[in-house]
Amino acid sequence: MSLPAELRDGRIGRFPVWAIGVVLAGLIIGFLFIRNRNRNATPEQTDASVPGDGAADSVAGIPTSDFADQISSNFPANVSLAPAPQRPLTNAQWLIAAFDYLVSLAKNPITAQRALQKYLAGEQLTEEERGLVELATANNNISLPPEGANLPPAGTQPPPGSSTPPASTPAPTSAVANAGENLYMWAQAQGVDFVVLFGEYKGDPRALNPTARSYMHWDKSNPKVPTFTSSRTVRLR
Repeated sequence: MSLPAELRDGRIGRFPVWAIGVVLAGLIIGFLFIRNRNRNATPEQTDASVPGDGAADSVAGIPTSDFADQISSNFPANVSLAPAPQRPLTNAQWLIAAFDYLVSLAKNPITAQRALQKYLAGEQLTEEERGLVELATANNNISLPPEGANLPPAGTQPPPGSSTPPASTPAPTSAVANAGENLYMWAQAQGVDFVVLFGEYKGDPRALNPTARSYMHWDKSNPKVPTFTSSRTVRLR
């Protein structure tokens, strides 16, 4: 088999054989470069089109358990409820709680305090004062005084317009002040001024209890609040 005369002369048509070889080699290299670039770009485009780690995060727009776990981790597992308020354990605590409750209802502080103190002392109440006491005792967190009140016996309330004072139980001559009680408020609950009970300084001879200040603790965070370090019986009259 004999080659054409052009090949024997190193030419194909008007072009040398080596020139045609260079062109074919360039075309092959360009084709391989374009194919490799498209192949490398396909995974990146696929990853960018799928959120997160792939299609496991959602199915038809509905979050899967993995997505729900991520959301739930932003919230605490246990939510503790605030403890229920404790009812007063002493009449002094009851007086403070009832007073604060009435003031929170925009009642006159002076009238509210007078009504509550008169109620504890068993004194006759006006209609307005009786309404304040009934409003306070209707609150389940306050209710009636835990140590009772010096209420007058039944049937001793005079009829409207009568000037005859009601019979009342004699006021006690002493009372127990529990440890940690605010003695200012405790004295008010007994219907006696703090200075009358304890004097203006330790050993004040004018006080009903001149040695009581020696057993008092004055809160460092609020030096104006005195308390007893242990329960003590205090003379009231």
